[in-house]
Amino acid sequence: MRAFRAIGIHGAGLKWPNDVLWQRQKLGGILVEMKGSPEGSQDAVIGIGLNVAFPEADIPIVQPWTDLAALMGHPVSRNDLAAQLIHQLLEALPVYKQQGFAAFLEEWRAYHAMEGRHVTLSLPNGKAVEGEIQDIDAEGALVLSVNGGRRRFLAGEISLRTIS
Repeated sequence: MRAFRAIGIHGAGLKWPNDVLWQRQKLGGILVEMKGSPEGSQDAVIGIGLNVAFPEADIPIVQPWTDLAALMGHPVSRNDLAAQLIHQLLEALPVYKQQGFAAFLEEWRAYHAMEGRHVTLSLPNGKAVEGEIQDIDAEGALVLSVNGGRRRFLAGEISLRTIS
């Protein structure tokens, strides 16, 4: 979101756990793979995929999507975008290392595009849970209201499908 602001994109949002949206259209995604022990050192590989410029031809994508060139009304320099992303990561990663996700919680909440939505979560074990998105907590877990109670979800392969 910080890199977007720096290149003039405003109004983008986040869909937990890893989607970047523009008015409920997918603009990109983020994937973080961690290796290591919770008590020791950890390595992370961060993948950021952004829809920079799709051709006008029919693209077989089954969900609403958009790209940065369409939003900006002109081509976007991939080099400038990459430079901004790297700059923002170099600022954020040391903070994350020291303070964890909690240091970014309020900023994340400001971009939370799905709060209050009724959703179905598809869990890694094949089960599904329906509920209303309440929040993201200081550990990055999704908090859902399910059958009158609050439940946290922090699994790596959860997908969200909007009901309403």
